[in-house]
Amino acid sequence: MSFYKPFPAIINSKPILIYAENGLERVLFRERKDSIEKHLEAIYHKNHKHLHSGEFHIAFVWSDDEDIMSDIWIFENLAVWKANPTVDAQNFRGLDFEEGYGVTAGDELMILGKEEEFRRTTPGLEQYLDIERPAIPKLISEDNFYL
Repeated sequence: MSFYKPFPAIINSKPILIYAENGLERVLFRERKDSIEKHLEAIYHKNHKHLHSGEFHIAFVWSDDEDIMSDIWIFENLAVWKANPTVDAQNFRGLDFEEGYGVTAGDELMILGKEEEFRRTTPGLEQYLDIERPAIPKLISEDNFYL
C-alpha cells in the first residue's frame, strides 16, 4: 500500500492529517477538491462517540474494492509536545464503525512511526501539520491526491 502526499484539514473542529491511498481515485474523485474531506466529515458526524477525543488525528483513507476504508488514529495527552502521546485507532468501512476489524496494516505503522519521529522535531501542532513531511520512499509518493 502506498499513499499520496499527506495534507492537513480541519474536520468537525479537529485538526487532522490525511493520507490518501494510491488507488483511492477508484472510489473518490481527484478532481473534486474536497471529496476526502466530505467523506470524513460524514464519518465524524455519524460516529462522534468514537471520534470526539484527541488533540489531533491522522486518517488513512483507502479503498477495499468499492468500499472506502478509513483508519483514524487519535492522538491525546500532548501537553508536553515532545513527550509520549496516547494513541488510539478507529476503523470505518464507508461511514460505519468497524468493530473487530483489526487496527491497521504494516505500511500505516511504518508511516505512523516516521510521523511520530517527525512530530517531536517540530515546535507545536500547527507547525507539525503545516510543514512539508520528510520523504518515505516506496510508501509516500511526491504527488498530491487532488489534481
